[in-house]
Amino acid sequence: MEPRYTHDCDACRFVGQYASVERDYDVWFCPETGLPGGSIIMRRSSRPDDYLSADTSLIRGSGSVLAQGLKLAVSKGMVAAVAKAAPVPDFALMPNGRIWTR
Repeated sequence: MEPRYTHDCDACRFVGQYASVERDYDVWFCPETGLPGGSIIMRRSSRPDDYLSADTSLIRGSGSVLAQGLKLAVSKGMVAAVAKAAPVPDFALMPNGRIWTR
C-alpha cells in the first residue's frame, strides 16, 4: 500500500490508510518529535496544512480519528501500546495554532 497524499517529513513512517465516514486519511507515525512515544499524523490531502496530529501519550478513547490511527500503528508494531491513564479529551494542535477536539 502506498500513501495517497504527499507528506514532507523524512523521519515519518507510513502506517497505512484509514477511512472515516467523512474523509480518507493517510496515517503516519513520527518517532522523532522529541516526545516519548512519537506522534500520529492523519493526513487528509497533500496540502501542507491539511492534517491532524497528536503525541501518542495524549490520544485517548477509541472514537476519534487520531485514536484509530494510533490503533493501526500499534497493530503494525510501529508504536508500543500506550498505557491507559485517566481519560482526557482527544485533541490535536492544528498548523494554524488552534486546538481541535472531538
